[in-house]
Amino acid sequence: MSNESNSDEIPVNVVSKNEEENNPSTIESKSLESPIDELTTQLELEKQRSSEYEEKLKLVLADFQNLSRKTQT
Repeated sequence: MSNESNSDEIPVNVVSKNEEENNPSTIESKSLESPIDELTTQLELEKQRSSEYEEKLKLVLADFQNLSRKTQT
């Protein structure tokens, strides 16, 4: 039987600076920050445009309803 499971020591993985630079997960996380910020900005712009279109649609619908009421009488 091994005493490894009863040991109080915590296994530690040591990563050198060179390994960290070449590690795909760290490179990927750094490269993802910029696209995430860019996409967040684009999302905010699209939300604003969507709100503007919704307001215009409401105005056009109100105009149409008013026109329909006027032409019915």
